[in-house]
Amino acid sequence: MMCPCGAIVGRMLRIWVQVARGALALLTLLWCGLGAAHAGEGVGVGALPLGLGSSFAPGRILHGVTAHRLIHFTFDDGPDAKTTPQLLDELDAAGVKATFFFSASRFRDHSQRNAHARELALLVRQRGHGIGSHSVDHKRMRNMTPAQLHEQLDASDRLFTEIFGARTYLFRPPWGSHSAELDRMLSERADTMVLWNIGSDDWVIDNAQKLTTTFLRALPYLERTRGWGGGIVLMHDTHPWTVEAFPQIVAGLRARNCELLGTSEELYDIVDDLSWLAAADADATPARAQQLADRQAKLREQTRARCANASQ
Repeated sequence: MMCPCGAIVGRMLRIWVQVARGALALLTLLWCGLGAAHAGEGVGVGALPLGLGSSFAPGRILHGVTAHRLIHFTFDDGPDAKTTPQLLDELDAAGVKATFFFSASRFRDHSQRNAHARELALLVRQRGHGIGSHSVDHKRMRNMTPAQLHEQLDASDRLFTEIFGARTYLFRPPWGSHSAELDRMLSERADTMVLWNIGSDDWVIDNAQKLTTTFLRALPYLERTRGWGGGIVLMHDTHPWTVEAFPQIVAGLRARNCELLGTSEELYDIVDDLSWLAAADADATPARAQQLADRQAKLREQTRARCANASQ
């Protein structure tokens, strides 16, 4: 029997190279002035690193509900040394940007499982994805006392600041469990609570093919029964079956778009950031309508070319 040591070492070296590149890139950006905020970010909060949700200040609650076929993927519970680097590669291959909600306890846990959590978090940001907090201890927050809530939020801020140079303004409570007290605290801190309206069920379905089939069937069902064309998708970067299913889901959405080309229906549009799902009332404005129309026109052109190449 051949020893698998070489393959294991090779895989670990590849992960370390990715982590080192991410850390080096981030340090370079910080040295050159990463504090300069993105155009449109930093409203009322000063200059902040990119991708930490400052554009949503002074805070709101995002549910993701939209009549449009806009899809934004989010991933909870990481970063995980085994699965997060693989998912990042799949996201790059698909040309998709997502938002990751990290459990901050990983950043102060020195066990082997989380030994490189901080480097992986930097890598996620360096690859262009949004970053949010999933609390510190991943406990239900609905019944926490004000003191316990403050501890979760303050400790999270400290850990994220240690890593990114600033705290994140995006927060997702574990299991979506929140209370009026937590809502008030987040609003006072100018934080945005990011919930979801499309669950992938990857916490109960541990088979990639079944996960993909369930997700692709859920979209038309939610549109038919609730009028949701798309929204914020909840997934977990800690599950290998989720990593395996993700490219299948994207392929399924793009295949469905090929079928929709001959109709006047809206195509599924995988958007890179949460701002497209930030306010349902914005859909009614002429400027918003024009933005969506422009995106659809470009998406149709790209889809037409891609589908034609696939059929050859």
